[in-house]
Amino acid sequence: MTRIALFGAGGGMGRYLTSRLMDCDYNLRCVEIGEAGVQALAEMGVNVTPQDEALADVDVVIFALPDAVVGKVSHAVVPDIPAGAMVFSLDVAAALAGVLCVRDDLAYFFTPPCHHNILKPNERSQHLTCALMQGPESAYALGEQIARDIHGPISKTHRLTLEQMGLLEPALAETVGLACLSLLRDAIEETVGHGVPREAAEEFLLGHMSCLSAFFGGGRLSEGAVLTMNRGKERLFRDDWRDLLTPESVLREARAIVGAEDA
Repeated sequence: MTRIALFGAGGGMGRYLTSRLMDCDYNLRCVEIGEAGVQALAEMGVNVTPQDEALADVDVVIFALPDAVVGKVSHAVVPDIPAGAMVFSLDVAAALAGVLCVRDDLAYFFTPPCHHNILKPNERSQHLTCALMQGPESAYALGEQIARDIHGPISKTHRLTLEQMGLLEPALAETVGLACLSLLRDAIEETVGHGVPREAAEEFLLGHMSCLSAFFGGGRLSEGAVLTMNRGKERLFRDDWRDLLTPESVLREARAIVGAEDA
């Protein structure tokens, strides 16, 4: 039975991982030092394991921690992980930023979730991204199985490099995607400020989000819509916005996420 030590088990993400893994065929050891987290785990019927006991003969160490503390915690934990074990994370920022403690005799596996595709509302499964930064192929197989148990049901897996993952998150999903969504939210507020009822503004814009199919599902926009879209892009977006999807920008954003001093 695979032995897993889950650090940050009592936090929001940690509790989710605990709930997904506790009934699987794993020896799950939950590590949590926060009083609120310990109480939350107790309410789930889960006992906390001391760090030294959790790391004894462990096979996989999962960090379910905020980006800003993963690097610091990893330097306190990784030196005590048995050789041949695997470090497992749902986020690549700390690794990309160079603040994650890395040992040559450990495997490192990353798997940020894709989440469910909004154009497929009736589909229960999702796609999965996985990257093995270092380690044997057997480590990849183990990491993918754990990731499937966490995120499942899974319809397809995409094996990526760490750098490709950085282009997806933070760059594509957050630096670009969330920024655009934030703009839509702000546009609703501005419209409401001009006297349009909030419910009407929200329903109108979110209803028009069906236009997503014109970009991703083979649908078509009217000529007038294309005209106003292009005129809007000229005023909304800088000419150099594509620089946000370069390796240099990804590194800057990753270092900002983890709180690096030079970010």
